[in-house]
Amino acid sequence: METASLPISFKSTIAAIRRRSMGSSHEERTATEPREKNIHKVTLHQIETVNENIRLIRLNIPDEQYIEARRPTHTKRLSAVQFCPGQWIDLHIPGLPQAGGFTITSTPDQAKGTRKNGYLELAVQKSPRNPAAAWLWQQSNVVLGSELMVRVGGNFVWPPPNVKVQDIKKVVFVSGGVGINPLMSMLSYLRNQPPHFPISVQFLYASKVPRDGYTYLLFFSRLLSAFNSPPSPDWNLHFYLTGSPTLSPPSALDPSNSAFCAGEDYKILGANQAVHQRRVTHEDLIQALGPVWERHGVVAYVCGPSGMTDEFIKVIGSQEGMEERRVLCEKWW
Repeated sequence: METASLPISFKSTIAAIRRRSMGSSHEERTATEPREKNIHKVTLHQIETVNENIRLIRLNIPDEQYIEARRPTHTKRLSAVQFCPGQWIDLHIPGLPQAGGFTITSTPDQAKGTRKNGYLELAVQKSPRNPAAAWLWQQSNVVLGSELMVRVGGNFVWPPPNVKVQDIKKVVFVSGGVGINPLMSMLSYLRNQPPHFPISVQFLYASKVPRDGYTYLLFFSRLLSAFNSPPSPDWNLHFYLTGSPTLSPPSALDPSNSAFCAGEDYKILGANQAVHQRRVTHEDLIQALGPVWERHGVVAYVCGPSGMTDEFIKVIGSQEGMEERRVLCEKWW
């Protein structure tokens, strides 16, 4: 197997990065979480810059990672890389002693490669203190085409453990910053389910506004697309943005479809999408859960910085009608 060597300039900084790195590694933090036994080869095929801090990375799954499964009437091509929406990967990079941890933002269907080779998508935040992230943030021409190894792990998944899917009537997603990564995979999966899968979705996305404006938020366009034509009428999307004194409607959208509400929020292309120039409040969380008598069918997923996640999990879990097994969380460092 061919491997990518580390450029001299990158090698010279690795030791310094390790010394500056604070806290435990991804593998140490996730040592008790489930991992699959097999490790798989992938190729770094595509890099897309979302904003000054985020890159989308596409890892192609090569032909050798597929098997032909024979059925009575046909032969099905299956990917050896299997995962549930919400899981992460250990990313093994040649020359680095420890694997980096990155959440898969694509769906299991996109890894299947029905017509062409499937892929895994990662959203990688710029982080000079993280050796794996720093490697992925090198010049594109240095790393594109590199062969890497991945192992799937994690238990923050859809469908939720210990909850019957047929009992779920509403999913509340709450994300902070790149905590949106596992939730994007879950949402995309739900978006592609058959019409007879009538689950309500409330999506709360908190983030700082990127330098070039909120249309450069990670997954902004993808979220709008999902909520512009949702599979169920009760799908609602709320952005909670900080770090910018003013927010104006994006030029790509018709301003006539946007209406300011009480000098604070405005709607984007309909009543099911809103931008808020503030942080998420406890009242926002409670409202997203819906009335008490309907909460027996509510599942909540929270992912973001540890402080935000701890606070929001406590608020949601303490509400009447909610129970611990239906409130799931994952923290990012």
